[in-house]
Formats: sequence, structure tokens, C-alpha cells
Amino acid sequence: MNNLRRLPLDAVLATALVLTAALSTIFTGSNPSQFSTGILEASYAESTALHCSGLTSSVVTFFNTTSDPHKISITWITNSGSSGSTTTKLSGHGSWSISEFGKGSVFAVEAQISGGGVVASIDGAGGLQSTCHSVGTTSWYGAGFDTKVGSTGVLSIYNPTATAAVFNVSAFTSKGFSAPAPFQGLSVNAHKLLVVDLGSQIVNTSNIGVRVKVLRGSLEIVGIQKSGSAVSYYPGQFQPNEQNWFPLVTTENKAAAQLRFANPSANPIAVTVKISLPPYSVQPQTVTVLPFSVEGLTITPNTAIPANGFAFVSSTSTAPLLTTLVLGTSKGITLNAPGVPSTSLLLANFNASSLDRVVITNTSKQNVIVNASSLPGAQSGSRTSTIALKAGETVQVKLQGEKTGEIFSTSKNVLLVTAAFATTPSGTALLSNLNSR
Repeated sequence: MNNLRRLPLDAVLATALVLTAALSTIFTGSNPSQFSTGILEASYAESTALHCSGLTSSVVTFFNTTSDPHKISITWITNSGSSGSTTTKLSGHGSWSISEFGKGSVFAVEAQISGGGVVASIDGAGGLQSTCHSVGTTSWYGAGFDTKVGSTGVLSIYNPTATAAVFNVSAFTSKGFSAPAPFQGLSVNAHKLLVVDLGSQIVNTSNIGVRVKVLRGSLEIVGIQKSGSAVSYYPGQFQPNEQNWFPLVTTENKAAAQLRFANPSANPIAVTVKISLPPYSVQPQTVTVLPFSVEGLTITPNTAIPANGFAFVSSTSTAPLLTTLVLGTSKGITLNAPGVPSTSLLLANFNASSLDRVVITNTSKQNVIVNASSLPGAQSGSRTSTIALKAGETVQVKLQGEKTGEIFSTSKNVLLVTAAFATTPSGTALLSNLNSR
């Protein structure tokens, strides 16, 4: 800051003008989404914020990845209007959980943190888990929601800003584009929570694609899908993509795995899905998604794909579209958004369920070196190792400690870290990285 103050005024103004011009070029004509480079990279910040949302039966655990203590001030609210607040001091590499949110079925938590490097996980029974986020968004997409009998799909929408936010919700189904009038021009006041029930307007429908367009403000949005006895938190996608990777897709007997696609554009999109399942050779699968419509491709059970543990599945399309991995059993399914390749990812498990398998993936066409650093735990210090990954390679790794956390990093945005909880059958619930946004 002192160096900045010594800069000549004309230099500062020139820099500001260049920055303004660049931002205007990128964001002209839209309400821009905000993207974070990750909480871990902001460990030097003077203050940070986290926003979480989920079912009131869940537990929120805050985890300090640094050796310095941090003060955390928390407020929460539920869809029934219950609210509360508390403050604590989180010790270096310590964790702290809250689980009492009062009346209501859905909650939102906002945490103000002195300093950076604190992450948070939302956990429930049966491997239900998601990640708290550091920024809101102005454009949110989802795919794969169900409102069939026995299922409910809702959007938990929290406004972390100081002014009211306004947004529209539209949908894509097998019948095409839908923009129900009650879902247009919705408003949520500052630091308030609104739950949008998709089934109130899109009745008895499977595989619903969703877009939330924020017209004013910025929102924290989480999809909550209940399907039979299964529940999942869906973080959403901020834009359609042409390529996605799913390194742990179950092919076990009595398991279910499906890719669900939603096309938000006016042109048909062809999708090619490749399945790697050594020692078997599986032919690529193809599907075409019509304009403003949805499609699905079943991986498990599929007579063309043997039951043989975990498969590596990737999809490519002729234009950007939305892709969701659906996992589960005959008792219900969960929604899983595709991972976004990054340079640094943190894995730590605060769920009651233990992990079955962890893999790291190099999504690029070049060899990379991955640094694996375990965070200091109560019984041991940190440990670091290196892993050489060939182009496109996925390898299984063993964590030094599930709850103490491990950071995987490389020099380029090409890294995925994927973890599956121990379930029966295997691979029906996945753990999210803790710095995913």
C-alpha cells in the first residue's frame, strides 16, 4: 500500500483507465459473474467471507488451513424466518462446527472472517456434502433436477449483499424452453433467503435444466435435490462447457450412473462420451441434444459397459452445454456437477462417512508434476510429496489424513481431485473439493 501511495497520480489514473477499458470489453452488456481464484490463494487477505446453504439437519464445519488463529462472526437464517448469530476464534489448523439453525427446513449461513485461508464444508447423513463459497454469482446453471413423484428439486437462493437482488428462473425440459411467469422478476432482500420449488411450476418432470439470471445484485445459489431416500447439494455451473471429466463413475451392480445434458441454445448439440474401464474396451457413446431440450445417457446399468468398479468418463460436445453426473441406486439419485480443472485443490473430509477412493487427474495433453502437501494435524506435522502425471492420466492416491486436509497443486489449471465415499454399492456419493469457488 505504501508503494502505491508514492506512485505519480497520472500513472495511477492511466492504469485505472486501462483496467476500466479492459473490463468494459469483457463485460459489456451483461451483469458479470464473479469468480474466485480459491480461498487457499487468499490466505494473506485482511478479511474474507463465506456463504453456505443447505438443509437444517446438516452440519457446517469451518476449517482453518493456516497456522494463525482467525476470528469468525457468523449469522444464519432459515426459510421459516429463524435467525441467529455467534462468534468464535478458530485456532491454527483447527475446525469448528455449527448445527443448530432453529425452525425451518433450509438454512443459509454467512461468515465474516478476519484473515484468509478458512474454508467450510456442509455435511449430512449418507455422504451428503457440499462446499461453502466465497463469492456470489450473477449467472447460474443446473441440469438433471427431478420433480417426479417421490422427488423434489428446489433452489436455495441467498442474497449476501446489502441491497435487494432481482432474478429470473427459466428451465429446459424434454418439452423445450420454459419461463414460468411466477419465476420471473423474483426478489430477495439483503441477507435474506428464498427457496424456489421447481415442482410448483414444472410438475412431475425428470431431467430439468435450469438457468438463473440475476438482473440486479449477486446471489449464492445451491440446488437441493431429494429423490427417494437420497439427498444431494448441487453447486451449479456458471457457464455451459464443451468438455467435462468424471474420473470416478461407478459401474457396480445395483448402482445407477447417468450423464444428463441440457442444451441452453437454439441449435442441436452432438455429444460424444468416452468410457475408460480397463481391461475392457468400451465404444464411445453418442447422443444429440435438441435446442432448449434435455437428454440422458446411461452408464450404469448398460449392457455395453461391464460391471467392473470405477470408470473414467469424459464428454465432448459440438457446442457448450450443461452436464450433470447422476449417481445412486433404485432408492434414489444424487446430482453431481462436473469438476473444474484448477492449479490447487484442497481435500478434507468432515463427513461421518469415510472415503473409499481418491484420484487425481491431469486433464491436459502435457505431462505435469503435482505437489501433494498434507496440512499439520494434531498428531503430526505437514508432509509433502510429488506425483508425476502423464498427459490425460488419472492415478489413485492415499490421503495422509482425511480430516487434517491435503492440498494438491500444479503449475497449470489442469488438475482434478475426485473422491468417493465408502458406500454400498461403491461410488454412489462423491466428496467436493473445499476450495471449489
